[in-house]
Amino acid sequence: MACCLMACTGGQKKTTNMETGNETLVRLETTMGNITVKLYNETPKHRDNFIKLAKEGTYDSTLFHRVIKNIRQGRVTVNGVTASLGSGAEEGDVVLLNGKRLSLPEEHTYVLLHKPRGYVTTLCDTHGRPTVAELVQDAGVRLFPVGRLDCMSEGLLLFTDDGEMANRLAHPSHGVSKTYRVWVSGPDAAEAAGALRRPIVYEGVRYRAAEVHVLRSTEDRALIDVTIREGKNREVRNMCAAAGLKVQRLLRIRQGEISLGDLPAGQWRYLTAKELEYLQSLR
Repeated sequence: MACCLMACTGGQKKTTNMETGNETLVRLETTMGNITVKLYNETPKHRDNFIKLAKEGTYDSTLFHRVIKNIRQGRVTVNGVTASLGSGAEEGDVVLLNGKRLSLPEEHTYVLLHKPRGYVTTLCDTHGRPTVAELVQDAGVRLFPVGRLDCMSEGLLLFTDDGEMANRLAHPSHGVSKTYRVWVSGPDAAEAAGALRRPIVYEGVRYRAAEVHVLRSTEDRALIDVTIREGKNREVRNMCAAAGLKVQRLLRIRQGEISLGDLPAGQWRYLTAKELEYLQSLR
């Protein structure tokens, strides 16, 4: 069996076999940004593959040597017994590094939904309206929406069962940007949209300046991209109202480094390895 040590990295799951001596085979498995180093007491059978992978730099040699050093220096114990290369640990065993317990990371699910109009951002609605939870129920686990989109807004909505990450994404203090594509109407619409680039007050609530890009416009209509970082309730709609603009349609197209892309309305997908790496960078 295996003695497991974890360290943070990014990337998808991969497996690398490497030789550390005549009697030891080490397997690196990277999943959701966590590396598990497993030490096996068996003869290596993949020396050629290891040499090839090492030359290509497909494993973290610094991490590998640090783990091996910790074990050789007696810093790792399994159930109170000092571990050595080739030591084993079963699930439930107490593995300590420098006296601190190591535990396997929880596995979480992260998905992106293209929320359609008419769905409320909640798990259950007492008025019988369709909910976004219904659209991701086939993900196989109970997921919770990260933040909100009002009933008539649409676009990118993240779901996860990772409460800590949800808080980091949704809380304004972390400054994760959100970009909306907004169809607006009103007198001199493009010029009025420029007011969003300055702090603005609506019904006693102060909103910070937004980044605004006018994609196209006519005398009384405009298509704009608005990027905000606060995440206050109905922020973009209220800012537009303060500028004398009426929102015809509001579509969230980006959150941080995660983009909606061409995902059809009502459909969801798992986050990519690159997107998961971005989430890990927020920790």
